Amino acid sequence: MRMGALAVLLAASMYGTLAPAVKRAYEAGLSFAEVTFGQLFWAAVLLTVVRVGRRLLFDRRPSFGRRPFVAPRGVREETKTATPFRPEEEPADEGGRGRAIAGLAALGVAGLAGVSLAYYGALRTLPAQVALVLLFQFVWMGIVLERLLFGVRITAGRALAVGLIFVGDALALRVWAIDWSAVDLRGMALGLLAAGSYTTFLLGTARIRAPYDVVDRSLVMVVTGALVVGAFFRLTEPSAPLLAPPSAFGHVLWLALFGQVLPPLLFNWGAPRIGGAATTLLSSAELPVGMITAAVVLGEPLGGVELAGVALIVAGVALVAYGGTAGGGEPAERALG
Repeated sequence: MRMGALAVLLAASMYGTLAPAVKRAYEAGLSFAEVTFGQLFWAAVLLTVVRVGRRLLFDRRPSFGRRPFVAPRGVREETKTATPFRPEEEPADEGGRGRAIAGLAALGVAGLAGVSLAYYGALRTLPAQVALVLLFQFVWMGIVLERLLFGVRITAGRALAVGLIFVGDALALRVWAIDWSAVDLRGMALGLLAAGSYTTFLLGTARIRAPYDVVDRSLVMVVTGALVVGAFFRLTEPSAPLLAPPSAFGHVLWLALFGQVLPPLLFNWGAPRIGGAATTLLSSAELPVGMITAAVVLGEPLGGVELAGVALIVAGVALVAYGGTAGGGEPAERALG
């Protein structure tokens, strides 16, 4: 398995552990604001500590402006024309760096902050099962956007992977048992908005070529997301506390570490190496991990139908990761990226 695909798989798997952790945080008495803002705030603190500590202990050179990742020799680029997300040449001047920071900040707003606010907001009025069905529309959204915006072809292997993942999602979430007539329309809109925000985050991390390393990229995104979420709650709930009390700090720390620190680092490192389409499909690993974690941690039932769905999702993810049938047997980083 390629290292880029492994990094994305690890990031998606970490996201899968968040739903049970959020449920435990709410059971501990934390509010929507404390959970959403707290994880971003402490993630920004942790990433700042990592950045400062790295410079003090290992590297005296400034990390901003350092040469970014360049595709290995023999790995072709997905597109040959410049785009706002993937210029032909890496930005080196002040204007280029400014545009790169603006792009990363936009990912922090539309991706990290957008997903947190929209998805957690949807969970307030929707059953978790329905919210997950809506969120996982990011699978087809990512593939379609890659095709429309960047001309990335939909190979037979990629189409097969999408089919396996969609059927697996339907089985794992038992979509036929959902009473869609009773679904709150506002919650449905928020769920689809969360899917769109997640798609933006996944494609953006794969496409934006900023002349900064993964720590700096992640820090810009997380700090921007924290500022936006903090401003949102100050405007909508002026008296609501934003930081969890010490007795519940462990819940927020888990969400910060496995939701806002490690996944952005891994996505920022792995996604540019495998491309947006492969990143989108590999991120489907979040659902099987989430269901297994919920069964182990929360004791939620996991029947034969759900397990069959999980198996199909894993098969689709494996097809993307190994790329044996995609694009005539090309490696995943070429055929599926």
